Amino acid sequence: MRAWGIDIGTTSIGWAVIEHEPELSTGQILGMGVRIFPEARDPDGTPLNQAWRRKRMERRQLRRRRVRRKTLNRALAEVGLLPPFSKDKNSEWASVMALPPLPIRERGLREPVEPHEFGRALYHLAKRRHFREREFGDSDTLEMEDGDEKAAGDAGDQTITEIKASGKTLGELLAERFPVQGDRRRRIRGPVPSRRTSGIHALRSHVEAEFERLWSAQAPYNPILSDALKAHIFDLVFAQKPMFWRKNTLGQCRLMPGEDLAHRGS
Repeated sequence: MRAWGIDIGTTSIGWAVIEHEPELSTGQILGMGVRIFPEARDPDGTPLNQAWRRKRMERRQLRRRRVRRKTLNRALAEVGLLPPFSKDKNSEWASVMALPPLPIRERGLREPVEPHEFGRALYHLAKRRHFREREFGDSDTLEMEDGDEKAAGDAGDQTITEIKASGKTLGELLAERFPVQGDRRRRIRGPVPSRRTSGIHALRSHVEAEFERLWSAQAPYNPILSDALKAHIFDLVFAQKPMFWRKNTLGQCRLMPGEDLAHRGS
């Protein structure tokens, strides 16, 4: 009986073939060897496919963001909170999107706003939903790699402190800090490459809290704003792809039908 053995490493593959007779307790090695190949890294240790994987991740993020906005716009248009999407610059949709969202987010907490204005505010919340708490939630354990990330972390801590101290929503804070001047307002996001350090860094929970307050404030004035619609819109705005594999999506073993997949180390 012949037995083949293969040892797969990161930069090599070892192999061996033996002739084994269990009944006679004898055996011999028919052949063995190893194939060594260079590691797929640059001289500085950077993987060769790192740039390709980063670009692929960026394409995926942009695609998910685009799909999320289109789905939200379609859902809001179905209930009359936004006009149907149109690429025409003179369309009603373009006119609504030209409205400054921060004053609407601020007024919507105190007084009724038009349905399309409320939809514009929700669309802006989806567009600027900020980071999850793990990004800036614990500034003591946050590891900064460069000056830009350190500045972003400091900006996030400052915004969080101001929101907690004032009890205002993120929209109210931004509306006060960046008021509309005539038909224009001050730019919140800075020019590249200082965009990461010149903007506002907040938590996802701040945007979620503002969504809850805005919806509760406008619900008495618009009967279409039901709890079921609220749950649906909330999911469209804030749902995020899980960062782990669900076991029921892994499939079954190809070699042993009906059995679960073995761990990689097996």
